[in-house]
Amino acid sequence: MERLLITGIAGGQGRLVAKRVADSFEVSGVDRAPWEGHPDYMTVHTMDLRKKKFEDIFRRERPAAVVHLAFVRHFRRIRWYATRSTSPAPSACSSAAPPTA
Repeated sequence: MERLLITGIAGGQGRLVAKRVADSFEVSGVDRAPWEGHPDYMTVHTMDLRKKKFEDIFRRERPAAVVHLAFVRHFRRIRWYATRSTSPAPSACSSAAPPTA
């Protein structure tokens, strides 16, 4: 069974998505807030996505897909983080043109 990683899993939408897809995926999630009483068949990590530990979780879990539902409050800090990512994805996304009709 493939693994699905959900950011913001302790929030309302994160919990809903996690429970809905649990029959089709091994669900793991990351959130800054703890999810007390989460189902035993899910792995929930309590940490900030902007920290190095999140990269370690990502490498260890090796998800087939990511559902990003995390809420970010510090927009300037996030833009700084995204431009200094170790992945080529942010630069590839910023250079992509929107689809035309």
